[in-house]
Amino acid sequence: MRNLFVINSTVPEDYCFYEQVFRDAGFCFVRSQSEEDLMVCPGAVLFVKDETDHIEEHLISVCLERNIPLLLLQNHEQDNELLAYENVYDASKTEMQEWNRILHPYIPEKPEENVKVSRFLNVLMILFCLIPLSYFGWRILSMSASGTESSMKSEQQIMDMYGDAAAQVYTISSFGDTVYRGSGFAVSEDGYILTCAHVVDLPSSMYRIVYHLQVLPAEVVATDDTNDLALMKVDTSTKPLKLAPEPPDKGEQIYLIGWPENSNITLLEGTYEGTEVQTGNQFFDLISLPMYQGVSGSSVINTKGEVVGVAAAMATDDHTIGLIVSLENTSEFLKEYLFLQE
Repeated sequence: MRNLFVINSTVPEDYCFYEQVFRDAGFCFVRSQSEEDLMVCPGAVLFVKDETDHIEEHLISVCLERNIPLLLLQNHEQDNELLAYENVYDASKTEMQEWNRILHPYIPEKPEENVKVSRFLNVLMILFCLIPLSYFGWRILSMSASGTESSMKSEQQIMDMYGDAAAQVYTISSFGDTVYRGSGFAVSEDGYILTCAHVVDLPSSMYRIVYHLQVLPAEVVATDDTNDLALMKVDTSTKPLKLAPEPPDKGEQIYLIGWPENSNITLLEGTYEGTEVQTGNQFFDLISLPMYQGVSGSSVINTKGEVVGVAAAMATDDHTIGLIVSLENTSEFLKEYLFLQE
């Protein structure tokens, strides 16, 4: 775990949500008012509030003077004079991967200097002898690895292009604990999030959605228990995914973007099976893809980033087969409920 210094004398209302999100990403909050503790942390977090006391102002000044990265956490988009400084970042516009890169930038190793001539000649002779063998070995390896490399690259591109729509759904238990419920994704630009009905099946609970490091109060707008779908609303702008014009073909490549077992955001790859199965009074489509707890409500997309279904449940104990809400049922649900909100 890496330490992040928290600049606040009081604990904000949503502190437990932020703490869990950062802990899942490998960070540990250090709550202190000591400048010495701040200096040994690679970065700091500031919960934005109306006023700051003298100690907080001093710690903020230390960050600015020492170029310690400072991340501003706020529930709603607002201007803050601190954002004018070079090493200050807005959490609503900074993804966790980018924050990791800020704290631990890649520094290329410096080439070795003053290499002795004799060592250079020895290496040159070895390379000269190995050229024929190395060439053929390289050809074989490059041919076998080219497919895998291009696949990995395309998966990263898919995550970069469509991962911005993903969201996490939490609830507050009767004991005041933060409980992770599942995943979701944006379906409009004005804060509508689609998830599964069983993710929000506690009507008396308070729900929160984590979107781009923002912890936002969420309202359940509509649910469809038959198709296991639910629509939620948060007060922020979102980057939606589009529905595919038609279901994928059997065997077509698909992806799932979510948080399996409340770990880091993950891209899971599989294929669409297309077989419809009934579970109780519910109907789902089968996919061949590793499914885990916590991905319920995740977007299931094709290679174009178009939604072809919503992840609902595991179909086998070995996590190899999953159930998704079909594209048809997803489309009908959004037509009935989302369009009425506009």
